[in-house]
Amino acid sequence: MKNDGDAVAPADTLRSGPRWGLAEAVPAWIASVFVSLLAYSVLLSVGGYSASSPERPGGYLGRTIAQLASGDEPRNDAVPIVWRMATLVPGWIALLGVAWLLAGVAGKARVGWDLRGKASDIALGVGAGIFIQVPVLTIVGILMTLILGDFAPSGRAQELVDSLNSPFALIALVLGVAVGAPLVEELFYRGIVQGWLVEKIGDWPGLIVASIIFGAVHIRLIEIAPLAVAGFGFGVLVLITGRLLPAIIAHMTFNTFTLIVLLSTTS
Repeated sequence: MKNDGDAVAPADTLRSGPRWGLAEAVPAWIASVFVSLLAYSVLLSVGGYSASSPERPGGYLGRTIAQLASGDEPRNDAVPIVWRMATLVPGWIALLGVAWLLAGVAGKARVGWDLRGKASDIALGVGAGIFIQVPVLTIVGILMTLILGDFAPSGRAQELVDSLNSPFALIALVLGVAVGAPLVEELFYRGIVQGWLVEKIGDWPGLIVASIIFGAVHIRLIEIAPLAVAGFGFGVLVLITGRLLPAIIAHMTFNTFTLIVLLSTTS
């Protein structure tokens, strides 16, 4: 019998059956990749854009020179930021939707998406996001340099910022990178993957494995270690608070801080 002072759990946490986890997450991730590639391919075909994205502004100059040399009409055929962000949405829907549907079909308890929190979660999340981004990843970068020597950091975020050409593009970039991606990734990697792993193999082993998975799925080798460390930091917030909201806010702050730095250094 519940006491009057007991917290009221969300409906999903009251469902009987095993917790959803990798059995739902893996097919959902595969579906997300397929849907994202399909949406991007359709965009390239319909819009006549190029999948090649110059890393820096000088790359666009090189593209124009190549077009002139080949007799083509000079034009910027890179996919516009607004459309690039729009093509993320179908993948996000597949990532979360397929996992949700599979868990429902299997009769599993779809827990881990409770977004309720406390007012203090805002300060905690913002502080943690900046802490992970500045001192922690700075140390990771130094260690990577000591181990690998000089290496070229990923230019993916810089390339997005370099290609901004309108206020609408900036709004789309902020919504996609600083709002949408953190929310979806935390619901998936901390809400489903980490929650299941922690339940199966324990708090810290589950946290570590989930963090490695989070880094690895970003594909680019140079990003794996920094993003795994960032994922570990977000996961710690979930582990110590029992809530997803601080990690979501930290992830949003982390990405927003990156955008602000890149925008401030872009001429």
